[in-house]
Amino acid sequence: MNASISAPFEASLEGPVSVAKLTRSAWCCALLLSEVSPSRRPQFLDNLLDRILEAEPELRRWGLAELGHYVEEMSPASQVRFMAAYSSDACADGCGCSAIDSDEAKSRLERRVAAQEHVSLARRSTPGQRIVVAREQAKALRAISGKSDPEGMPTIALVVPEFLSANTFLQPPLEMLLAAARLRHAGYPVRLVDNRVEQLPFDLLEAKIAGAEIIAVTTTPYDHIQNYFLDYRLKYSFQTISFLKLRFPDSVVIACGAHGTVRPDIVFNESLADIVLKGEFDTELLPVVTSIHAKADLRLLSNIAIRGQESMAPDGHGGVFPYQLVQLGDQFRSNRTQDDWVMPAYDLVDLNDYYGDVYVQNRLSPQKRCATTLATRGCAHDCSFCFNFWGRRVRYRNPESIVEEMQRLEHEWRANHLFFLDFHFSQNPAWVARLCELIRQKNLHITWSAQARCDALPLTLLEDMAASRCAHLWLGVESFDEQVIARSSKYSDSEPAIEAIANCRKAGIQPHLFVMIGLPGETRQSINATMAQMHAAKASYCGVMVATPRFGTPYYELAKSQFPQLGNDFYGLRAVRGLVANELEPRDLQEALTVFEQRDFIYRSDPPQMTVGGYRQ
Repeated sequence: MNASISAPFEASLEGPVSVAKLTRSAWCCALLLSEVSPSRRPQFLDNLLDRILEAEPELRRWGLAELGHYVEEMSPASQVRFMAAYSSDACADGCGCSAIDSDEAKSRLERRVAAQEHVSLARRSTPGQRIVVAREQAKALRAISGKSDPEGMPTIALVVPEFLSANTFLQPPLEMLLAAARLRHAGYPVRLVDNRVEQLPFDLLEAKIAGAEIIAVTTTPYDHIQNYFLDYRLKYSFQTISFLKLRFPDSVVIACGAHGTVRPDIVFNESLADIVLKGEFDTELLPVVTSIHAKADLRLLSNIAIRGQESMAPDGHGGVFPYQLVQLGDQFRSNRTQDDWVMPAYDLVDLNDYYGDVYVQNRLSPQKRCATTLATRGCAHDCSFCFNFWGRRVRYRNPESIVEEMQRLEHEWRANHLFFLDFHFSQNPAWVARLCELIRQKNLHITWSAQARCDALPLTLLEDMAASRCAHLWLGVESFDEQVIARSSKYSDSEPAIEAIANCRKAGIQPHLFVMIGLPGETRQSINATMAQMHAAKASYCGVMVATPRFGTPYYELAKSQFPQLGNDFYGLRAVRGLVANELEPRDLQEALTVFEQRDFIYRSDPPQMTVGGYRQ
């Protein structure tokens, strides 16, 4: 597979329907669309929908799920046809992992189409001069600098757009709760709208935040920050930002998250945001708000980008400097976090609305009233596929403050479970041991879980964690094939993963696996090796991810060398997922995902095996 994947798209839609052509067209749709003029895109999608509806049931279901990322660009007639088919056939997020209620699937699609219509209507009804103000640097800066009465405190709206989560969990927006706590401590009135829960159409969202002088919208909740969205969820976030700017042209609209951190130029191209806040926004939103309120020169802040400012060209990893935290401020160069006293503003949400993902016999069992926290920020390792948002310098919280937060979650907010969002929880065994000791001293009953590398989990540490009510651990296994895992810059072989799974079970902690297919060097044979070892381990896993290049990673550089047309948007990155530096075709990956979707395979007598020896036509 090479750059020819984006050859004239008509070829993929001509002649008899074949599994190879149909799968390639659906899988790589974003890359194909990037070379098609906007006026021709509806016809391309209409033709592809026709082919998908003719396919065999399994391929039809999968193809509809893929096409669902582009429903907003279809013609109205095709939208109706697509919705009718998708609501009964397809899965929630296009990953081929699990089906959802057909009414909910149809409702999601209708809300997405309605959102696009709201934005289009707002553009048509908004005086042209207001849009110019939103786009021109000088006018935008004057609007920002002259906003607030210095003696008054502007109201801040914090918005989490709808859909920004997986379909297996919905966790509280920790980043917004922490930002709200800091803002309120400084005296600013704060409104929080988690639209993943409220599901407000844009007109009702507008009414809920009317009067806010500063509006911060995230494109990336912290539980997705390293694997940031590249699909319809990101498009919906950009639509949310643009709608709010059009409806509130005199307010400052700030885009927060991984996307703006690594590529503010694309965020400005695809939304009407005034400012992009780079880096961690729970700590850095307050200084930006304070500067706006004080009418300070925002161009002096190193961690923001302002519409109209010239930016540097992307580097080899596809990111626009600066995007590493150590480049964004001295506060990120310490090995300690700041403001350990800050407790998330949990009074702004209802924990009954949220749940985590726990697997029993490899079947999802949602964890009710699940809270999240961050104990550390950063990961000292540098896996090629991971956007290390917090950087390789690790900052640690004081364990006493973490236990205080756990106490409050248990007694004040009646949380049942706490998930540590840390990229790698067990990097410092002595720090983990101290935290576990304090949890036991306080006799806390709240259970907890975390993510960790397999090569940093000795049995003694796991036993200590289990005694402190650690219930399960998410292990970054990725692959059990020796050559594939070695090429990912993670482990030298699969032994650390096998040992970590065994040690977790000895300690009484349930191991849950992160698995990734389509990494460099992947073959059908190596996927078979992973399936066989997962069958032997009998360990639960989340929905299997397909290796995807992202801006700001070494993996992107490898993808760019193979697909030179990458780099103009986020969506093309998803189009080449699983296809970088290997000989796989989309059909191979789709076939593997279908196997992993059948979760009981790990309990069958024999592991499933993909046929080796060629790509099925």
